[in-house]
Amino acid sequence: MNLTRTNLACLVLGVTSLATTVMGFLPTSSVHYATTTTRIQEPFAQFHRDFSIFYQAPSYADREVSFGMADKEVLAKTAKLWDAIFVDARGLEEIAKDSLDRPFVHGHFILQGELNHLHQILPSRSAHIIVFSKMGGRAAKVKATLEKEGYKNVMNAGGLKDVDFL
Repeated sequence: MNLTRTNLACLVLGVTSLATTVMGFLPTSSVHYATTTTRIQEPFAQFHRDFSIFYQAPSYADREVSFGMADKEVLAKTAKLWDAIFVDARGLEEIAKDSLDRPFVHGHFILQGELNHLHQILPSRSAHIIVFSKMGGRAAKVKATLEKEGYKNVMNAGGLKDVDFL
């Protein structure tokens, strides 16, 4: 996308939807992309604005396919098992804002590849492990890592908002 003076002003002021509808120089599908990922050349190289009001999160069904998430009914049954372990793949700041009302393992260390103490934290490779993150992407990565380490019953529950069956 070429940054002209007009659309640069619109990006700075946060009026991307106005620029899209009135001036017609941005394709409709690129509104979110243009507003959240455009980095302006020097001298404003560090300038970045997040206009997430234009972003619609993918549905559970879309994320279920993209991230290999488990069926909610299966997750609900698994969550009731005595050996069910929840792993939160989000960062500490996200967990501080909102978290489960039940015990869980902070799994961000798995994403960072710090697997030295993994088998002490999750000793049973046959335990039922339910992994979640904000939307399911990081949970899919943690799930893949755990399966690579030999854990057999790992499920991606998607995001924290998807774990509504608890």
